[in-house]
Amino acid sequence: MVCLLEKKQAELRDLQIGYRITGVGSRRLGWIADPKGIFIVTDPGALTREGFPASQASNVRDWMRAAQADVLFEATSLNVNSGQPAIDHIRAALELGAHAITANKGTVVHAYQELRALAASKGWQILSAPWEEMHSFSSVARCALCG
Repeated sequence: MVCLLEKKQAELRDLQIGYRITGVGSRRLGWIADPKGIFIVTDPGALTREGFPASQASNVRDWMRAAQADVLFEATSLNVNSGQPAIDHIRAALELGAHAITANKGTVVHAYQELRALAASKGWQILSAPWEEMHSFSSVARCALCG
């Protein structure tokens, strides 16, 4: 996602979309959060825990609160039979008032009704854009700004 954001800088500027990365979560790095922003080197092999702020977060809710994120880009690997943990990540983002964008079809397959109702309770809607189409950042922009 970081590489995609970097690659689309000009398009984002044209659309007047500003962003600040305030959190990264992964199995390898754990939960990293800083509401002031995190500078990330885009070389995937260079990403290590060193140099990032210490985080007390141990789950997605604590991490979202610590990062103070407005938008969650979720791209976790998931259990195809249950849609987890992606469903929990999207649910947490919506419950905490953040927009949620997922690359996982399983999230919608397993929890569409629940997530649609939760999004609607915030005045938002569920939009679908397959990950393959996310190279067109207008899909992301529409999704992130639908609330």
